[in-house]
Amino acid sequence: MRTSSKSVDKQTDAAPSTFRAWYILTLLCLLFALSFIDRNMLALVVAPVSDDLGINDRQIGLLLGAGFAVVYAIGGLPLAHLIDQYQRRMILIVGTCFWSLCTILTAFVTTFAALALCRAGVAIGEAVLTPAAVSLIADLYVKEKRALPISFYGAIGAVMGVGSFIVGAAALQMATAIDVDGFAAWRLAFILIGIPGFGIALLLLLTVREPERTGSKEIASRKSKKANTGEFFNFLVSQRRFFIPYYLATGLWAMCSLGMVLWLPTFLVRGFAVDQAQAGYLFGAVGATAALTGTLFWPQFANRKEKAGRKDGIVWAYFLSTIIGTPLIILAPLSSSLPMLLVLYALGITMLSTGGSLTPMAMQAYGPQRMRGRLMALSLMFTSLVGYMVGPSLTEYIASFWGTDPFALGYGLAIMSAIGGTLSIILLHFARRALLTSDLLEHID
Repeated sequence: MRTSSKSVDKQTDAAPSTFRAWYILTLLCLLFALSFIDRNMLALVVAPVSDDLGINDRQIGLLLGAGFAVVYAIGGLPLAHLIDQYQRRMILIVGTCFWSLCTILTAFVTTFAALALCRAGVAIGEAVLTPAAVSLIADLYVKEKRALPISFYGAIGAVMGVGSFIVGAAALQMATAIDVDGFAAWRLAFILIGIPGFGIALLLLLTVREPERTGSKEIASRKSKKANTGEFFNFLVSQRRFFIPYYLATGLWAMCSLGMVLWLPTFLVRGFAVDQAQAGYLFGAVGATAALTGTLFWPQFANRKEKAGRKDGIVWAYFLSTIIGTPLIILAPLSSSLPMLLVLYALGITMLSTGGSLTPMAMQAYGPQRMRGRLMALSLMFTSLVGYMVGPSLTEYIASFWGTDPFALGYGLAIMSAIGGTLSIILLHFARRALLTSDLLEHID
């Protein structure tokens, strides 16, 4: 692999080979999978953690939901600023080591405050990953070849949202079998899942060089300068007619997605008398398959539309999936038939998966090269704050009007989805119109 003498960074690859690009993508995907395992492990060991630390369900709920999401969202923007300014590889290595260390330290906490600090550390470290990955993938592949790698990256999130619990359970089972005297199995499990991050970080350090920031017009002459905070916000303000409705739409669509993900298993138990284990298997099998299908299909669909001459192909695909998906996710929880509910749910999740796969493509395509990390971090902020903080809570609040009705959660999910889906359609319509009349398409490379 050649290293350009004109490279911005001494550790930069001017033109990564196909093998090298896919090798780096593989490491990014492994980190993405690991991030879900580390963040979701606590949800798997709520009972023993609560008993050992003497904390209640409200405190656990804070750690699992808003407490993690707020730190992840707010911390992401300043970290993404560093990603846009400095060497992404080293920032990613530091972030990976930091969240892995905090995961391991979770094994030694004795108070709620200490556990909260460890969760915050995991959130801060993981906030580096996706902005860095989106920026790196944009420089590893030319625009015409980005759809497939970003689909793979997005598919990891779709699968590991559920699959992380399987890996976590295996780690817990292994910890139980090891049986360290005086050390609870849940604590050892956190150590076991924290160690792999250091191994992947070492591979990044020893085998990967920073890809050169190339491809966008503003650096084609190699006279680019770092985009400072003022320039970044000036860009956002100048393009507010696109970014404001787009970000709001992604947040509302995530609200629908997370509301479904977090409440549907419980609804199956209450509304259809499905036992907890069976609800988990049904939810996991149907949801993971549908999400994987969606994350692989929609980027390819958008790419084909752009090749056919439709420059707004990414936003058009997102808009179309929202129009199709909204009726499906409204009708699914209103179905009185379990098979019909699962069919509608599968089709709806296939549409809901567009946010995770198409948004990174949009930030790569429509954002200046030196701002892509921050643009992605802003999207994650809206997704986390609106998705985690509003979706599950709004569903439960609406459902409370039906009291103990076993189908109350279904009504809550349907109304929440109607609100979020309808607003998303309207906002994406305005975002698409703004895109076509702006100069954002000039950033497509």
